[in-house]
Amino acid sequence: MVKPEEPIAEVLQGEQEEILTLWRVYKETLAADLHEKLVLHYAPLVNKVVGGMGLNPEGPIEWGDLINYGILGLIDAINRFEPERGFTFQTYSSMRIRGAVLDALRQLDPLGRQARRRVREARDVIQRLTRVPGCIPDDEEVAAEMDLTLEQYQTVLLDASFVLLSLDQPMQGGEDEKLRLADLLEDPQAMDTLAEVEKAELYERLAKAIRSLPCRDQILLSLYYYEELTMREVATAMDISQTRVCQLHARIILTLKAMIAEKTTKSKEAAKIEPEDADTPEITSIHGLRSRRVRDPVKGPVTDRPRAHRIVNY
Repeated sequence: MVKPEEPIAEVLQGEQEEILTLWRVYKETLAADLHEKLVLHYAPLVNKVVGGMGLNPEGPIEWGDLINYGILGLIDAINRFEPERGFTFQTYSSMRIRGAVLDALRQLDPLGRQARRRVREARDVIQRLTRVPGCIPDDEEVAAEMDLTLEQYQTVLLDASFVLLSLDQPMQGGEDEKLRLADLLEDPQAMDTLAEVEKAELYERLAKAIRSLPCRDQILLSLYYYEELTMREVATAMDISQTRVCQLHARIILTLKAMIAEKTTKSKEAAKIEPEDADTPEITSIHGLRSRRVRDPVKGPVTDRPRAHRIVNY
């Protein structure tokens, strides 16, 4: 006679009891063969975790290497896991696997910790100096505040152009420790009226900030974002080196961030007196200007202005 199949629930319960027994014996003996069994049992979890990180399979690290780094994280999790703490191994090992992969990606970062620290310091110095009404600090002033030579500060501006960001990176300061940057991505199909209003106000502040920049900085932004020239073409049009264009561009972006942040702070303070003033987000990038024409709240649409090459001739 054919033996009737066991209910699925009983099979799963039997497997779970077998794994718990395997864990208990391994922690008592630390036998290598039991360690290998645990690695093989949880190996599919590595593919699941790495696959859910949204990494590019054709990125700087091959997919197979990412899986290998994940396996190393799994092995580390098995060695460190303490069942008596009451946490599930899947939750604990997922954190270790993600951490191992992210550590491997960070090793490709062209900047070290000191360079990252100087970039943050430059941003803070520019923000502090722009608090003086009508003051836009030049390279010499910022370099002096940072106690750097002009050449060293220009190197910091080049470093500011490098960005390494992981969507699986946990958000700092959040109430939910499991919240990741990818969890905050907006649904492109959703329509948020409040976000559109805030975006319009942000672009208005950005336009005012750009108009307060020196003429050369406005020309550079116009060539790069409106005319959509490359850095090399901008350098040729402005008769400067491509390296200098990168330095000026990084400084302009840091200056605009500081100016927008200062205006946002003032708006928050004014909102305490005038409740009708809405809070607006801090600018993080002006790269959206490359794909759209921003309306100038004073002079009208950008398309009504002279094109950048005419400004250069001026």
